[in-house]
Amino acid sequence: MAASGVAGLLLAAGGGRRFGMPKALAPYRGGLLVEHALATLAEAGCAPLVVVLGAGAPEVPALPATVVINPDWASGMGSSLRVGLAALGAADVPELPATVVVRHPGTQSPPRVDPASPGAVPELPATVINPDRPSAAAPSPQPDTTTPGTRNVPESPTTVANPDRPSAAGSSPLGAVVAVIVLPVDTPGVTAAAVRRLAALATPHALARATYAGVPGHPVLIGRAHWAGVAAAAHGDTGARPYLARHPVADVPCEDIADGADADRPEDLR
Repeated sequence: MAASGVAGLLLAAGGGRRFGMPKALAPYRGGLLVEHALATLAEAGCAPLVVVLGAGAPEVPALPATVVINPDWASGMGSSLRVGLAALGAADVPELPATVVVRHPGTQSPPRVDPASPGAVPELPATVINPDRPSAAAPSPQPDTTTPGTRNVPESPTTVANPDRPSAAGSSPLGAVVAVIVLPVDTPGVTAAAVRRLAALATPHALARATYAGVPGHPVLIGRAHWAGVAAAAHGDTGARPYLARHPVADVPCEDIADGADADRPEDLR
């Protein structure tokens, strides 16, 4: 089991330009690459589990995790990292897409959307994270239904939720989460053992990353105290790198138990 209070965040929203298709949908070991990566986090004991999807989201089957649909997936990994941290309860995450849909465990896959419209968000019976968070005393305006391709919902201090659904990250109490393991979908050689090795260092102020023969890679462990800072620094395809470059980070050798290589082309999965 992973250290208590460690969430798992799987980033799987990219369109896979060099790969030729969304990597989340790539066949791998009898399933999909996104299913393999999620199983790795689950086997390591991470809970709750959050998956950020974007390109190809309508084709992904139901997953045993909270699934967040990032309509700005084309802007790079940074927006997906911000969206995922927001789903885990990070306060004041900046510059979120206008509407972010959260699909909870057990709900069906979203209907098809036009892949030529990255901002289109599937209609789902689920929580909608609203980044515009007025004070609790501020009145909530009525929904605006004039914007095509999006779900416009009343603003609230935190989220607008279907009362029949659990909180954004599932049934696990978010207050018990002290850190998150971040894993991109295109690192199939990362093992549950590597995730557990990182998770063993979890504290609210921890920052740690796997290394392979001295080269930094994934997974990355981010203590809760750093979530807002990481989100503020995450832009384009840089992810957490700018923030990690400015703060002390524990390097955790994992080459003995995992392979951190990215799968940039289909042949990399063979």
